[in-house]
Amino acid sequence: MVFFCVIPTTVNSNNAIPDSIVAKAVLLPAHERIDYYNNKIYDYSRNNPEAARMLIDSVFRLLKTHPDPDDEISALRGAGIYHLQCNRFDSAFYYVRQAEKLNTENNDLLKIAGIMIDYGNIYIAMGAADSALMYYHAADSMATISQNLILRGVALMNIGGIYQKHKADYEKALVYLEDSYNLGSLATPLNQISLFQKLGICYRHTGNDSLALQMAQQAYNLAMRENLMGDAAAAINSMGQIYKKHGDYEKATEAFEEARDIAIGLNIINGIIFTNGNLSQIYYETGRYQAGLELLRQILSISFEHNLTTIRINAYEEMIRFYKKLGDFEEALAVTESLNALHDSIAITETDNKIAELETRYQSKINKETIAQQNTQLKHDRMLIGSLAFVVCVVVLSLFIILKLFLQKNTSLKKLVSAHSDLTHKNAQIMKLLPCQPAHKKREDTNHIFTKIYTYLIADQHYLEQTLTLEAVATKTGINREYIRSSIKNEEKCSFKSFINNHRIDYAKKLIMEDFYGNQSIEEVAQKSGFSSRTSFYRTFKEITGFTPAYYKSHIQKQATGIN
Repeated sequence: MVFFCVIPTTVNSNNAIPDSIVAKAVLLPAHERIDYYNNKIYDYSRNNPEAARMLIDSVFRLLKTHPDPDDEISALRGAGIYHLQCNRFDSAFYYVRQAEKLNTENNDLLKIAGIMIDYGNIYIAMGAADSALMYYHAADSMATISQNLILRGVALMNIGGIYQKHKADYEKALVYLEDSYNLGSLATPLNQISLFQKLGICYRHTGNDSLALQMAQQAYNLAMRENLMGDAAAAINSMGQIYKKHGDYEKATEAFEEARDIAIGLNIINGIIFTNGNLSQIYYETGRYQAGLELLRQILSISFEHNLTTIRINAYEEMIRFYKKLGDFEEALAVTESLNALHDSIAITETDNKIAELETRYQSKINKETIAQQNTQLKHDRMLIGSLAFVVCVVVLSLFIILKLFLQKNTSLKKLVSAHSDLTHKNAQIMKLLPCQPAHKKREDTNHIFTKIYTYLIADQHYLEQTLTLEAVATKTGINREYIRSSIKNEEKCSFKSFINNHRIDYAKKLIMEDFYGNQSIEEVAQKSGFSSRTSFYRTFKEITGFTPAYYKSHIQKQATGIN
């Protein structure tokens, strides 16, 4: 069980600005000091938010006595980065938009490219990978036109990061990340560390563990040199993962313990959870089950303290595995019941939230319509009220039925356990209540099927064929058409047709974005994207993006040229 992929480096710290930064800054003229502080804001937003906030305050104070539009744009972007790292997305958007508005007067293409990267960073933090990808590609195009290697390197690194983390396409991610690495000119140490970390993950997933270890070591060395301890912990964790993979549990344990010490010192809650989780896995592999259970209990305690439901579920699942290995099926059953109760409470909470959301949306709609509509619309309002009441009644009735079925199931299980006195038969019944290998195997098989489908359709670009059909995919991949439908629905939450159209529209957006001078017609873009007719392309593009292709193309050209 893996609790997290990397350690989040946001910390709760009251540390002031490091003396080394202050000592260097006092020797610089005001404008150079502003530039120096702005660069450090990015590094410290992730590793020492309090120091980053103090740097932002210092920059804005200096700007009052030494105003400069370029410095002010950099300061606004720095404030946006700080709020982004604090997960305050609305504030991050506000400061980046202010920077964009201020730059409109100068129409500086390089600054626009940097702002495009900022927007991409915000969207990726919000989980909107496709929107972020669009902004990163726009930044790459602008940086290429301006021949700015630094911004191009950052844009390529972020594009590769999306394919690595959000699309699990490690081969494609390596193309962008290695291009960024070969440019050899990233603006800040933190960007370099991020690039090393992303490259290390890709190398590890493509079977090149020696290069992955080198990247993790470089990230660790640079983070320690720059005193970016949160990133140092993430790097040493990556090294520990590689050691663990190769069975070198001694080195892996040392790496995870060092990372945990850093996380505890900086009060990185997720880092403490992650390292304890990794150490518990090593204890499981080496037969130290009681020591592993103690770490899982610590994780469980932290999850209760900070209301981390997903972590609590992971901890329960791991504890069940440990108790089964120890042969303590009574404790395993107790933990399973706690896990089931947690799942049930989550389901009930989600249902309640949906009901509350429906009621809130409806009330807001009523308030707006009361102001805007005339008396003749009152009848329509009553129909809406009746419809909503019906929906709420149906939801409440469904909730009652679910709760009743759960209580019946719980009662039946208790009777079943107490009715069987024979130990062997009782153990067999308990094993049925526990998560078992076949279910896990089934998930692995499903993931394998989807990977094969994804490779054929997306990686090999067969989705761009105008004559593509579900039957053709089934024939080429040797997978039953119903398995294809089911796999796409489970993994992507959509139909086969929607899956193909989403990727075709993403490809069309990329073609439009790269066609800076407008040499391609919309019909050519539609054909290259796999659509057999202009009408089908327009309809699908509008359904997915909310815009027509022509409007989208015009908007991209305006963004690139700075026209509002």
